[in-house]
Parts: sequence; structure tokens; C-alpha cells
Amino acid sequence: MKTRKTKFLMAGALAAVIVLGGGAGYLVHTSSTNASQLDEKDAEQTVKNYFAALETKNAEDAVKYSIDTRYGPEQEGSRKSDYRELMASNTSLLKNIDKIVKIDEKTFTATLDVYTNDNGNITLDFPVTLTEDGSWKIVIGQSIPAQ
Repeated sequence: MKTRKTKFLMAGALAAVIVLGGGAGYLVHTSSTNASQLDEKDAEQTVKNYFAALETKNAEDAVKYSIDTRYGPEQEGSRKSDYRELMASNTSLLKNIDKIVKIDEKTFTATLDVYTNDNGNITLDFPVTLTEDGSWKIVIGQSIPAQ
């Protein structure tokens, strides 16, 4: 009898491990899916904030929400004043966010319909990246025409 009882308890324990393990896997999957959705929303909000800064000619916020690859670390200090000068005569408007695609844990590509004085309406892909301080930034100077 003891063996039968032991086998029964072992089968019950194994079933509990399988159920709990599967449940934990579900919770981990759900949590990572929710985190990914939050990251996408944060990346999208960064794009909106950047273009809102351009539209309102707020150079400080434009710098805050972007990384501009045209500026090296030694030139970063001049970026705000350069942006102010550019904003005085140029317009860049976000018309639509077509899609945001996850590339990896720290990078999305945002496909945007944008209007500029120089190019009119154009669709471009912009990288949006997670920085070391945990904030999302749109990468300027690496945009390419959308495929």
C-alpha cells in the first residue's frame, strides 16, 4: 500500500509542477508581451513628442527626444542653437505614423509620413532606439525612404 500511495503522491506532485510550470511560462510570456507593447507605445510617443517639438519650434525638446548622428559628441553642445536656426525657416510636420516595427529589444523602425519644406510629402523610416538611461529616442540622420 505504501508504494501505491507514494506513486499517487509523486504523480500529483508531477502534475502540480507541470501545471505551475506551464502557468509560470504563460505569466512570463504575458509579461514580456505586455512589456513589448509598452515599449512600442513609448517609442511611438517619442516620435510624436519629437515632431510636436519641431512643429512648435521647441529646440530643447527636439534635442531631448532625438539622437542626431550628424553631430559627434564634441558638437552636441551646438545642436540646440543649430536646431533653433533651422526651425526658424524650415517646417517638418508629422502627417501619420504608418507603422512601428520591432527590430530587437532596443530598436524599432517607425515608418512615417512627413511633410518638409524641401521635400513636400515623403514617407521615411526612422530608427527609434532605447538609450542607456532608459529613454526612447528617434534617430535623426539615418532616415531612409520607406520601402
